[in-house]
Amino acid sequence: MKVTELYYNWFYTNDEFGEEFYKYIVGESGVTKIEEHLPKFEGDKFYYDVYFESGIKHRVFNPNEVVYQ
Repeated sequence: MKVTELYYNWFYTNDEFGEEFYKYIVGESGVTKIEEHLPKFEGDKFYYDVYFESGIKHRVFNPNEVVYQ
C-alpha cells in the first residue's frame, strides 16, 4: 500500500475544534513521496520519510494518522 497523507504532531488549540495536526499530502507543497518504515527490532517505532521536489527528506517519528491508497 502507498502512503498518500501523513498527519503528525497533534496539538491543542483554543478554537472551536480544540485540536490540530501538521500534515503532509503527496502532490501538495512539493511533497513527492511518503515512505513508511516498519519497526525492525523490539523497542523500535514506525517512522516515515517525506520526500520533496527540492531533494529534502523530512523524517517523522510521531505520526497521528496515516492515509493509504
